[in-house]
Amino acid sequence: MPQRNNREAPSVMTWPKASPIIIAAGIVDLARLFFQMFWFFGPALAALYCTSKVSDVLGSLGGATAVVCSAGAVAAGVAAAGAIALFGVVLSMACGLLGFIGLGFWLIAKNPQIFRANASGFIWFMGSFMISEIPFLGALPVFTTTLIKLYRTQIRVETAAYKKFQSEQAAAQLQERQQQQAAQLAELHVAQQIQSIAQQAAQVDMVQQEEGDEEVSGQQKIGRETRKDAVQMEAKQQVRGEVVTEGLQPSVPMQQPRGPAAIDSEYERQRRSQNIMSGGSTSSEHPFKKDSAGQAPYKTPSYMAANDARFEQEIPEEKKRRTA
Repeated sequence: MPQRNNREAPSVMTWPKASPIIIAAGIVDLARLFFQMFWFFGPALAALYCTSKVSDVLGSLGGATAVVCSAGAVAAGVAAAGAIALFGVVLSMACGLLGFIGLGFWLIAKNPQIFRANASGFIWFMGSFMISEIPFLGALPVFTTTLIKLYRTQIRVETAAYKKFQSEQAAAQLQERQQQQAAQLAELHVAQQIQSIAQQAAQVDMVQQEEGDEEVSGQQKIGRETRKDAVQMEAKQQVRGEVVTEGLQPSVPMQQPRGPAAIDSEYERQRRSQNIMSGGSTSSEHPFKKDSAGQAPYKTPSYMAANDARFEQEIPEEKKRRTA
């Protein structure tokens, strides 16, 4: 998130703030005007002073005192006009110098921004001082006029800068609000994604749990079926064991299967008994001749299978006889 723009607002000069120094410049200009016109104001002041003092001693004498003092002042002024005018010009230049120094320090100490707002402000101020030092032209209010011009430019420039600052601040605040809203939307989107992922994970866990339950139940079913088959197999084996055991009891003789050796022995015994009774030869040929491959018939697979089937039929028959 961008940092807030904490730049201080620029100061703005106003006419009320500029009034004290403008008034001081006006006083300096009035003093300079007075001394530039001292050839006139000097005799006039002398006439007023004379009238005031003589009237205190002799009285007004019906206005005669004022007339006499005025006439004397005019005569003296005309007689000493050059000296009086020169004295006034010197005092006016002195006032201009003192005003330039005093007003200059005031501006530097209280309002140095005036020279930054006015690129040629110092030149204008120096020009006003130079004009104030010219006789008779120094009677013009150059300091007041120059300061009014400089302050007017400063007020215009600083007002424009302040408006620009306000617009920049408004734009920065708007951008900051937009970025905050974008950040909030992003956080909301991330939260929604996290919630969606959590829901999907919960669904996956539920499906896995259901599959695990089904697998467990399937295994249990398979186990039950296996146990059932085992029980059935055990029951069959027990039945077969009982049949075999009962068939082997000595009380009920059971005909045992005869193998090849038994068949040969039985055949020899019968052959010999027949020969003895008939007086014939005992070297008769074996009734079970070997086949072309040299194998006896009782050793063939068909004979052995028939012998096994006969053996399997004897056990149920023997069991029926015992139960009957």
